[in-house]
Amino acid sequence: TLAQYPLSKLSYISFAFCVKLEDSGLAEMVKARRFALQTIKLNGCNMISDAGIETLVNGMPSITELHLASLYRISNTCLAEIFVKLPKLQLLDIRNCKGLTWDVFTSLPFDSALTQLYAARMDPSGRSEDAQAQALRRASKIAGMKAISDHVAPILHALHIAESHMPEEALHELARAITSRVTRLDLSG
Repeated sequence: TLAQYPLSKLSYISFAFCVKLEDSGLAEMVKARRFALQTIKLNGCNMISDAGIETLVNGMPSITELHLASLYRISNTCLAEIFVKLPKLQLLDIRNCKGLTWDVFTSLPFDSALTQLYAARMDPSGRSEDAQAQALRRASKIAGMKAISDHVAPILHALHIAESHMPEEALHELARAITSRVTRLDLSG
């Protein structure tokens, strides 16, 4: 319905917790090409999958803020595509996205514009796992934090990785790279 109207100045839209919004709805919005969206919030839209996000980023490369918190159907493949297709992305909110792992950040481009990253409760630890799964999760966190440190830490203003159960080695990577630009750092839990 929204795609039928000429909202050419629309730069911000929130569909947060619109639980019936599906990939096809995003496709219709992109197809209409009537928006100049810079910020889109899809937090809690649990019908959205990789396909919907890929359609969105392919059709709206001007997005600078993308809020995807609590989306359970998105994967590392989708997030890697976001990094490639949205070169102007400054804020990424992927809190509580259970389908993502920390090594997705190894896909970050060297010239990333990302200044705010919200990744709290992503890839949660604490569930019962065997020693091999725990080791893989730990290695993923270290690789992801090293990539964040190498690619975006010098320009980060805000980093929220609360309740991530980061290993000490990963935090050392972060501490090595963050600069005086960081004004918000959440490591709780």
